[in-house]
Parts: sequence; structure tokens; C-alpha cells
Amino acid sequence: LHDLPGGGALADSPGFQAFGLSHLSAQDLDDVFDWMLRERTQCRFYNCRHVNEPGCGVIAAEQAGRIAPAWRRFYLALQQESRQARNLR
Repeated sequence: LHDLPGGGALADSPGFQAFGLSHLSAQDLDDVFDWMLRERTQCRFYNCRHVNEPGCGVIAAEQAGRIAPAWRRFYLALQQESRQARNLR
């Protein structure tokens, strides 16, 4: 595990072939991203999925340039992957 200068870590291990977050709930994924913790407090609805809901604080933050569009796309892809993995169980 290598610490990254801007925060976070990089895992590099021989034989390490897969990484998954399917064991995390939607709420757990929200808690992983510091920007999500900040921006979701502005959502109109407590159960906002940050996809296309009216009054979404995360979408508003993206539109205002406070978060990069790539971060929200990445978050939504993780949410979808997590839902698909749970459906396969």
C-alpha cells in the first residue's frame, strides 16, 4: 500500500487482480467520498440518488463547478455496479 501525496492510497500487490465495492450499500458509497458528504446535505430529498432528481445538491455542485463531472459519473458507475452485484447474489 503506497500513500499518495494528495491523499488516499494505491494498492500494488502481485496477484492482485480485482477490486470491488459490491459489499457496500448506497449509503456506504456516499460516505466514502468527502465531496459527497458535503454536497448531499443540499439535496431536497433525503433519499436522493444524485441521478436526475430535482433539487439535487450534488448535481448543483457539478453544474457550479465545485465537483468535476467525472467524479459524479464515477460515483454513479459504482452505484450501478453495486446494485448489479447485489442482484446477482
